[in-house]
Amino acid sequence: MIGGVIVTPPATGGGTWNFASRTRLNPVTLTVQDRKADGMNVGVRLVTRKSNGTNHAWPWKRLHSGSGTSQSWGTSATDNGGIRLAWTQVGVFDGNTLKLMCETAEGTNLHWG
Repeated sequence: MIGGVIVTPPATGGGTWNFASRTRLNPVTLTVQDRKADGMNVGVRLVTRKSNGTNHAWPWKRLHSGSGTSQSWGTSATDNGGIRLAWTQVGVFDGNTLKLMCETAEGTNLHWG
């Protein structure tokens, strides 16, 4: 498994994943924790880099339960354009407006050798 975690004052989060092939991550686990009672909500998402060098930002998984709560999501990701790299982003939102975002380090898909 490859992955990473980041910690900011308002949020902690990240993910783990397995490069199952050149085009698939399975399993993927994304986790986020709201660490600050500030009225904001937090989210986490997977980002992958395709074989042509463009990034694919997957949909945000959002937590609206408030400070001190956390949530994890199990999923997988398939992209026929290839997945060479993967990382996660953790965001802090005011409603639907992204106010702060941090990224984990990239993991490299060794299936591309």
